Amino acid sequence: MTGRGGRGGRWQGSPKGGRGSGNSGRGLARSPRSVIATSSLNADQAVPMLRIGGTTGSNWDYFKRKMSVACMESVGNLGRLIDDEAYYVPPQVVDADFGSLNPASDPHGIRKAMLLKEYEGRHKEIRKMKEDRTKMYAYIYSKLSKESQDEIARDASFVTIEAERDPLKL
Repeated sequence: MTGRGGRGGRWQGSPKGGRGSGNSGRGLARSPRSVIATSSLNADQAVPMLRIGGTTGSNWDYFKRKMSVACMESVGNLGRLIDDEAYYVPPQVVDADFGSLNPASDPHGIRKAMLLKEYEGRHKEIRKMKEDRTKMYAYIYSKLSKESQDEIARDASFVTIEAERDPLKL
């Protein structure tokens, strides 16, 4: 059989019928450097546990940088709140001519349909960000050391923060 895969493991065009150049079909050996390069850490694995004070000091700046990337990778624009310290609000839909759309100015309804799609897209993004708040709260909380969790729990407003699962307040 010819082509990739299939019975016999032959690759079309290979002079010996195997995958490599005479290495008994075992594949090519990789150097340690190439193995490391192909198995890099994703943003989630790179986020350290947040340490508060102590003898080693806080790792807040490093934690914040890594957490920002991981959250944006995981929950998109909602993750911007790590750096912005505010919820991201998608830009308003520019609809200066929506009220003036009529069969004469938009005979096929294309402009109106495009505007409606923009409104729907914006609304969908906002709804998704609201849904992902709990997910982001849980992720951030999971990256806090026991000492950091204890420190946050001492705050008078923690009961409310925990009940709302609001990552911005965390």
